[in-house]
Amino acid sequence: MNEIRRIRLDIPDFGDEPFSIVQYVEELMRQIEAHRPELVGSLEPALYDIANLLGCVGVEEPEALTGELARELIVRLREDGPIAADSWQRLSAFIVAIRFAWLSEWFRRRDEEMIALELGYMALRCTGLVVCLC
Repeated sequence: MNEIRRIRLDIPDFGDEPFSIVQYVEELMRQIEAHRPELVGSLEPALYDIANLLGCVGVEEPEALTGELARELIVRLREDGPIAADSWQRLSAFIVAIRFAWLSEWFRRRDEEMIALELGYMALRCTGLVVCLC
């Protein structure tokens, strides 16, 4: 946690304006379109929503990503959901990417407990210690 305290000294104050996930995604999409326009058509809103849901489930209980809720969600959506078959390979990366938006919110609120939780979860996801059925 000392590392986070040291790092956060360099983080600008974002004021009291509430964090907007919608604005975050819109800005992210503008950046992707500016720098990697070929990716824009392959980013599906439903994939984002599923990644956000699974990320929230996983941050609360990492083992839940291999549990019944995650399994049934993925099985049913793969059968007849709005996600293209070739998009599923990006789901795991999307889960981690969306956690950066939440991490930004915790930094803005200066919520050290959630910062630590989020960083720990992201580390588990990135090292493969938390798996997902994706």
